[in-house]
Parts: sequence; C-alpha cells; structure tokens
Amino acid sequence: MTRRFAPLLVAVAVLAAACAGGAADTADDTRPTTTVTTTTAAPTCSPSLPPSSVTLEEGTYDGEMRTWQLATPAGQPVGIIVDFHGTSGTIERQDTLTRLSSEGTARNYIVITPQGLENPTRWTVPGIPGPDDVSFVEQLVAEVRAAGCVDGPAIATGKSSGAAMATQLACASDEFTIAAPVAGVNLFRRCATGAPVSVITYHGTADDWVPYVGPEGWEDVEAEEGTYFIGDVEASVAAFAERAACGEPTASTIGDDTTVTAFSCADGNQVALYTIEGGGHTHPGAAALAVYEASPDNGLGVVTTSFDGTEAMLDFFDQVINDRSTP
Repeated sequence: MTRRFAPLLVAVAVLAAACAGGAADTADDTRPTTTVTTTTAAPTCSPSLPPSSVTLEEGTYDGEMRTWQLATPAGQPVGIIVDFHGTSGTIERQDTLTRLSSEGTARNYIVITPQGLENPTRWTVPGIPGPDDVSFVEQLVAEVRAAGCVDGPAIATGKSSGAAMATQLACASDEFTIAAPVAGVNLFRRCATGAPVSVITYHGTADDWVPYVGPEGWEDVEAEEGTYFIGDVEASVAAFAERAACGEPTASTIGDDTTVTAFSCADGNQVALYTIEGGGHTHPGAAALAVYEASPDNGLGVVTTSFDGTEAMLDFFDQVINDRSTP
C-alpha cells in the first residue's frame, strides 16, 4: 500500500479557536487538577510548528485529500490528542462540542481534529467500509510528533462512531496509549490483550443510540458488513482493566446522577468508567448542553451537568502522564 502526504502541515486557513458558550457547570465535582510538568522535548529537536495557533490543514493520503484542524499550545507539548467526530459530523461541530482546541492547548497538548470521509462522514472501523483511517491517523500523528518535538503520548478521543475509532486505536495501534471514548466504547469488540492502555469513558444508561447494556448474545454476534458492532459497556471497560493489570475498582459519585468506577493499574495506568444514570447519547457538561440545545430535535437525550466531560478527561490525561513518569 502506498502512503503519501503531499504536503503535510500546509495551512490553508487560520481559524479562531472555538469555545462553546454556556454557563459554568453546576457540579459538586472536587477532583484536583493536575499539571503535567515531567515531559520535555528531546534536546536535539527543533520544533517547526507555530505556537498558539489553530489552523486548517490538508494533505493527500493514498490518493485521498484529507483535512484536519491542528491546534498548538504556547508551551512545550506534553502529548497529542486526536478528537474524532461522530457519523455525519464535522471538524467545527466536534471542536465546538469538546472545546479541545482551546482547553487542551491551555494544558499544553497539541490537538488534531480530523475530518472523516465518505457520505455520511464517518470512520472506518470493523463492519464499516472506507479508507484505512488507522494508518492515516498514525501517519498524521507521526508527522505532527516530529514537527512539534513531542515525546508525550498520543491520545484518542471521540463521540459515538468517533468513540468507536478512538477505541479501535486503543485496541489496535501501538501509537495510542490513552483513550477517552464518549458514548461508544462498546462499538468496538472488547480487547483484553496487548500493551496496557489507560482509558476514561462516559456512557448514559438511557442512551438509545448505543445501549449501555449489550444485547443478548452480543459476544457471539458475527460481524455484519455496514453495521456497527454493539457490545456491553461494563464488559468493554473490564477488558481494558484486565489488559492494564488493574486492581479492584473503587466507586464514587458526582452530583446525583454519575457513578465513577475507577481502577488503579500497573505502571501508572488508570481505567475509569463514568456511568450517567438517565444520560443520553451525549458529551457531558453545561458547555456541551448549550451546543445540543442549539440543535433542535437532536433526539440524543439527557445531557448531565454534574461534571464537565472535557475537563474530566484532561485531568485524567494529566494524571496518567504524571503517574507513568513517577518511579
């Protein structure tokens, strides 16, 4: 297979950093914020990415023109986050929902928000036809890593089918060692073997699009072309906990609707499941709620404001990176 970007990292438009509006969350969430301070660039590397910028980039891969948004921090990058939209999604919509181009770069992450191909736009995961998105993303991350002098981890996140893509990378790519699938960790068959991966995931118990509980016989369902696999959320999370050699979980609550099942694992890894009672097919937080409310009749269900999903995942990324670097 021929792989070629031509050219990579050529800006075609400069965008203002998007930040969704909305009132502050009403959470009683008292989780401490951790600042990553341990990752440094290789001394022989000279970064070529402009700091504090949000640009729209394009390049050719396997004969296909691909597009992505690239957001860079002011300081030395501690890692690379790739944020995947859901089916029919766009770069702009996903970034407005997660605010990662602003919130992630504020914590010194480079954030890549790629655009899927096909019609409707989507990602190629088992059962869903399309281009080799895993190789595309791995190549893109490698180029950004080199240009930004990034020693830190590659992190995959996304909502719905974007969560399926993020989970696939956590299962099948050696490049990605942290993942944050939202409302879709169970859209990829559970993977209990392989190198350990730290995972934080959110899922509503009233999600009508991707049910929390796997259908009867889900483990034995054969792959069907053009159809997403649907498994069980808790079983999917347990597989990641097994893979990372985790201990017994602890449970805590946020607000009156969210239970956090957290695993401490070997070598500084962590696995966490946020179960949102009555939650829909949504990204958590008041800022996300404002985005959903701007889309009448979206039919995605209840959005919790007990915690901010973006801030919680960034706290998680920071903590894992620090814990992994602690002897």
